Amino acid sequence: MKSLSVTELHKHLQNSAEKTLLVDVRTVGEYQSEHIPQASNIPLDQIEQSIDELKQYDHVYVQCQSGNRSSQACKKLADLDLSNMMNVEGGIKDWKKEGFPTIKGKTTISLFRQIQIVAGILILAGVGLSVAYHPGFVWLSAFVGAGLLFAGVSGTCAMGALLSKMPWNK
Repeated sequence: MKSLSVTELHKHLQNSAEKTLLVDVRTVGEYQSEHIPQASNIPLDQIEQSIDELKQYDHVYVQCQSGNRSSQACKKLADLDLSNMMNVEGGIKDWKKEGFPTIKGKTTISLFRQIQIVAGILILAGVGLSVAYHPGFVWLSAFVGAGLLFAGVSGTCAMGALLSKMPWNK
């Protein structure tokens, strides 16, 4: 998979005469809260449906918050024989660190923070219910912990996929 830094991306976007597209694969809510000016939003879970559109460009730069989801998107697209894309390392996080401009919109809590909040609530609820009512409730905490471990190891998060479908993230 080809990749480039945010500094290289910035140069390409300013100087490129070729037909290029910058794709932000974060959720709609994340994109609406802040995004790179030239970016179009195609959430990761919808990227495969956009293959025909993406084939029309000479270069497709794929970015997200930090580079993880964009890397996943590039792998999905490569599996579908799309070879004109490049992963933007560091995503919008590094873009902002470099002082490049962003467009800010409505403020929502990032998907990552939403996952942390829900996981924390479920773990505390499992512990609290196991102490107050029945020891079996501790399995709720164990289940959430196992899910977090799996998400960290695999790079996929079922809770994140579920939360991204919530109305406030649309």
